[in-house]
Amino acid sequence: MADPAVAAKLAGKASQWTALTRELASRRCAAGTATAAAAASSPPEVPPSEAAVSTLKMIEKLLTVNPDPAHLWNHRRELLLLPSADAPSASASADASESSTSNAGAVVITNFALDDELKLTAACLQRNPKAYAAWFHRKWAVRHWFLTSAPDAAATSEEQRSALLQTELGLCASFLDRDERNFHCWNYRRYVVALMLEVSLLGNDGENGVRLDGSWKSVGDTIVMGPQLAIDIDDDKSKGHLAPETVEEVIRSEFEYTSQRIEKNFSNCSAFHYRSKLIDLVLEADLREAGISRNEEGEAYQIRLDMARGELEMVQSAVFTEPDDQTAWWYHRFVLAWARPKSLEHWTDQDSAAEAMESFAEVLEEEKESIQELVDAEGGKCKWGLLALHMVLTELVDLEDDADRESFVEEANDCIDQLTILDPDRATRYKSMRR
Repeated sequence: MADPAVAAKLAGKASQWTALTRELASRRCAAGTATAAAAASSPPEVPPSEAAVSTLKMIEKLLTVNPDPAHLWNHRRELLLLPSADAPSASASADASESSTSNAGAVVITNFALDDELKLTAACLQRNPKAYAAWFHRKWAVRHWFLTSAPDAAATSEEQRSALLQTELGLCASFLDRDERNFHCWNYRRYVVALMLEVSLLGNDGENGVRLDGSWKSVGDTIVMGPQLAIDIDDDKSKGHLAPETVEEVIRSEFEYTSQRIEKNFSNCSAFHYRSKLIDLVLEADLREAGISRNEEGEAYQIRLDMARGELEMVQSAVFTEPDDQTAWWYHRFVLAWARPKSLEHWTDQDSAAEAMESFAEVLEEEKESIQELVDAEGGKCKWGLLALHMVLTELVDLEDDADRESFVEEANDCIDQLTILDPDRATRYKSMRR
């Protein structure tokens, strides 16, 4: 039974929370009524600045106790987007651009102080590092600071933009040191890195094809990683391209960062996921460095396969260390699918296509031997190893001639028999996988 003193303290906090929440709701309703009246009046009416300041402080107090309620962050943004007559503080007005508008619309953002929002969200995330709404608000704050600050203004110099993004990467590293698998933080890190790439496109008018929504793009307009924040913008204004060397430096750095995180914890599924999104961009960089075009199918595929071998070596270190951890096994499945030659019938040189398939079959044979060694070392009780071995064998069934195919089918079905015994709850599923 709970200590009466503790219970009374918690009840008092709950009552205070309820009272503040009701007060905020009434203020928001009153503000909505005032806004409706202002729409029909001239000049427009706005709530007093003192009321906005008081409400912002009340919201901040609630959020530092519980950063999860999205409606509190929404209310805060409504106040931050008030016209300059309602500026909550002198420092907020000083930090904001006097007459800037977002290139995503006509909203004037003059009540906005980035430092205040960063401090608040950092405090909230210290309390709950996985608060969806707090991470979203931090993205919103950083993005709007970029979009509403004149690129040529002294207060938003290129050095300060770069310093801000480096600080945000540092914050991500700090949170990931606490929890390497915090996918909210990984998501935010990808957003910051996307900004680092896109900010180089900012011109003095702030409309040089910049989305600042966190989209990752390869050369061309192929979206490799989707937007983290939505933005309504004409497609005609989003045709800018980054210099390949700029992309390459950032991408290689992030790829190495995932390597470091995976080496520290082979169960870091978020790092593996990020790596799977970076791998195509790293391949493009490798092809450029080697002076090989994608049209040179044979040479380009060998670069891809060499890269896949390196990834499989990393996976091997992980699975031999933690054979029952599914994280690395899922990445193993991804790498083999990524390495498989695509659309060979469309290759201009069918001899190169045949060589590519032979090379891929060699990789599969190597994986078969390696995984079989692991399964044997685990006494046939490694479920994920058996599943991976079955996958490799079924790939080989489709590649080899009739003489070897029969042997591979038999070995694949042996894996199914072992899995049925090892994991009887999924026996029906395994039986459906028999060849």
